[in-house]
Amino acid sequence: MNNVIEVIKSRRTTKAFRRDEQIKDEELELILEAGNWAPTGHNTQPWFFTAIQNRELIDKLNMLAKEAGKASKDEITQKMCSNEMLDLFYGAPTIVIVSYENADLTPIEDVSAASQNMLLAAESLNIASCWNGIVRMFFSQMDNDQREEFGIPENYVPHIVLAFGYPKIKVMNIPQRNKNYRKIIK
Repeated sequence: MNNVIEVIKSRRTTKAFRRDEQIKDEELELILEAGNWAPTGHNTQPWFFTAIQNRELIDKLNMLAKEAGKASKDEITQKMCSNEMLDLFYGAPTIVIVSYENADLTPIEDVSAASQNMLLAAESLNIASCWNGIVRMFFSQMDNDQREEFGIPENYVPHIVLAFGYPKIKVMNIPQRNKNYRKIIK
């Protein structure tokens, strides 16, 4: 089987990282570069990746995102974000805020492709990952000081956070796959 297909099929979301063991600089560079090679509409490449390895800043984003989540209209999100023990990034020593340029034609599609590239690159390097969208509730409320603190450039919209690190345990279970996902017309 092709190595890319193997990586796609073996990647699992990790929710338990080794908090005190940072990924190597070279690994982070490869992950970010993989994101930069993603396809985009009209080759606009509208993304900006802010990698944060500062524990205090990661913890601050966790707290701010949970506060925003408590005000959500969704009861499940409210309950989850009210859990004082919850770490939205599961102890990951590295997070990447994925942002897009506000004027782009297909920004969500473009940064989603870039994000998937980064998740797969991490898997190929035996680095665990987790895609986190709950932080969007906080991102929509960010003030200019917070944008600067979290490294979000002007005219960019922070979209999601990807968490990276070495796993505490290797996730082995294979989730059930949708069996009615396609139709082939010839």
